[in-house]
Amino acid sequence: MRTMKTVFNIVKVINIIALCFIIFGLYGLIIIGILQTIAALLFLVLFPKDKPIYIYFSISILFFVFWNHTSLDWLMLVPIFLVGYLTYIIHTKKSSITSHEL
Repeated sequence: MRTMKTVFNIVKVINIIALCFIIFGLYGLIIIGILQTIAALLFLVLFPKDKPIYIYFSISILFFVFWNHTSLDWLMLVPIFLVGYLTYIIHTKKSSITSHEL
């Protein structure tokens, strides 16, 4: 149980570090995407029954499917949404965690 709590804290730290790269604009989005994908995968391992994380991965996959087939004007809003959405998933999960989960 202590290991799960440690991994969850690592997920939070990775997410916060990723948010720091927002100041780099579009170049930062690449780094944010990589870090948040790592955080999301770890979160998925910890909470495999959590539905919002599956929605996150579905939207991420759709983003890459449409990337080559559409103009990038509106599509760049999707990664920004995903940054906020994953942050929301992680931090609301912490507030609803019971002692049985961690």
